Amino acid sequence: MIMGERSLLMSFSKNELTSVDSLVFDGLENLKSLAVSKNSLQSLKADTFGNLSSLLKLDIHGNKIRSIDGKTFSMMAKLESLNLKKNPLKDLKQGSFDDLNQLKHIYFDEFHLCSFALHVRVCEPRGDGISSIAHLLDSVVLRISVWLVAFVAGLGNVAVLVGRFLLAEPNEVHSFYIKNLSLADLLMSVYLFVIAAYDVVFRGHYIQHETKWRHSWQCSMCGFLSTLSSESSVLILTIITVDRYTSILYPLSLKRRTITSASVAMVGVWSVAIVLSALPLLDIDYYGDEFYGNNGVCLPLQIHDPFGQ
Repeated sequence: MIMGERSLLMSFSKNELTSVDSLVFDGLENLKSLAVSKNSLQSLKADTFGNLSSLLKLDIHGNKIRSIDGKTFSMMAKLESLNLKKNPLKDLKQGSFDDLNQLKHIYFDEFHLCSFALHVRVCEPRGDGISSIAHLLDSVVLRISVWLVAFVAGLGNVAVLVGRFLLAEPNEVHSFYIKNLSLADLLMSVYLFVIAAYDVVFRGHYIQHETKWRHSWQCSMCGFLSTLSSESSVLILTIITVDRYTSILYPLSLKRRTITSASVAMVGVWSVAIVLSALPLLDIDYYGDEFYGNNGVCLPLQIHDPFGQ
């Protein structure tokens, strides 16, 4: 414990604490700074910290805290800084920080938790490298790129599909493969358009919609479309590659390819791709409940450590 004329610091860090008795803080109403970091606390109850009405700084990072009672901070009206980093905060409820009217700084591991403390001036981290507190697509370059790729891919693949259907092709099987490949790539364009559109809708206040968006059916469908597009494109390209390879290497020894065999192959490709893409939408423990909703762009990118902010 460090004491001064106008300040008082108390530290319980690195003591392997699993709980804190509020009686510990009796008579410490003038305490200014408290550190209970790097312990094994699993929850914060209403009476965990007692009556620390003068506390300005609270550091409880590096614990195992999952939940915080709505009245935990009710007696800390003067608290200005709260560090909750390195805690698995999975059961937070709205209103947990509403009593902290003077709070100026709060620190989490994941920026989407800032939605529980919208009144706090500075909430860290500010983003995950893709999204930020303000925007679904934080980078201007990323926004422009998404719109550009969506338009180019959309127009290009529509042109290919229309052209292939209208013009007679001498190699019917190869043309059929290309049509399917264009359709697969067109799905990615649809996905990009949806993400770009929601970025415009949420522009400037994304954090207010972040949790609801990531757990929405729209986000799940975006993840499904992007994965379906990627999986089917790779599988179709593999079939086209094998087809070209065998046609060039064994032009006379193999049977002539037919549209029927090509159709069977494409049915197999799309079936596999749809199943693989749809599995995360089912209630399967392996995928958890945020496989596609792990981030704002609804891709199965497991971003856990924010960077670039």
